[in-house]
Amino acid sequence: MEFSFSPKRLVVAVAAALPLMASAADTPSTATARKGFAGYDHPNQYLVKPATTIADNMMPVMQHPAQDKETQQKLAELEKKTGKKPNVVVFLLDDVGWMDVGFNGGGVAVGNPTPDIDAVASQGLILTSAYSQPSSSPTRATILTGQYSIHHGILMPPMYGQPGGLQGLTTLPQLLHDQGYVTQAIGKWHMGENKESQPQNVGFDDFRGFNSVSDMYTEWRDVHVNPEVALSPDRSEYIKQLPFSKDDVHAVRGGEQQAIADITPKYMEDLDQRWMDYGVKFPRQDGEER
Repeated sequence: MEFSFSPKRLVVAVAAALPLMASAADTPSTATARKGFAGYDHPNQYLVKPATTIADNMMPVMQHPAQDKETQQKLAELEKKTGKKPNVVVFLLDDVGWMDVGFNGGGVAVGNPTPDIDAVASQGLILTSAYSQPSSSPTRATILTGQYSIHHGILMPPMYGQPGGLQGLTTLPQLLHDQGYVTQAIGKWHMGENKESQPQNVGFDDFRGFNSVSDMYTEWRDVHVNPEVALSPDRSEYIKQLPFSKDDVHAVRGGEQQAIADITPKYMEDLDQRWMDYGVKFPRQDGEER
């Protein structure tokens, strides 16, 4: 399976993501780790490796110059071969366990084949070490900032209309934008609804999706899930008046979100397909290759 995207820029799908690796500063400063400390008798050689601060927005890290050099060489070879910088597409899947996918032993074995994901994995690099929060919002924010939740401030999923914590932070899409990429987020956001934390204000050039999570748009309207609310005109009206976005929205960098449609249970049925269709068209819209 091969994916091809047009030149030099980026489409990021936050239906989905990759961990952020900040560029090294010109002169990294040594962190507070003690140098020359013998450590414990342990086979892990990194226990006594000093950490360095490579960017203001990052915690001190253990550097691997040889791996960094190899990565830069591969990227340079790819750009020389294709004449463009590589595009990056990030798929972020909620509630998918480590063993749900076929290449980790799941897939067919657990009754849900994942042939497309397995094909991508077989042609690429499978990362075997990761860090994740037990809920989606802190994990999403960590992916976009490279920070632990205690630092980016989103410790749990925001509730109806609750603000987020990404404002003022350095984000992956902003770093890519600064390198000439066009960045896009599609789908569920759920990292705060205040204007400063919305995707178009934290690095994305284009956003199509909703600000919260699907349940917040449908559960109070569903007579099977919440009949005491859905069948009560007073309670339904109360929720409608709460200050949170109830729409499928679109926004461009620095702009206001524009409502496309009210997200009803019926509208939700094919919303994923609507978003996918929009995302596929985005790289070449208006005749411009992105």
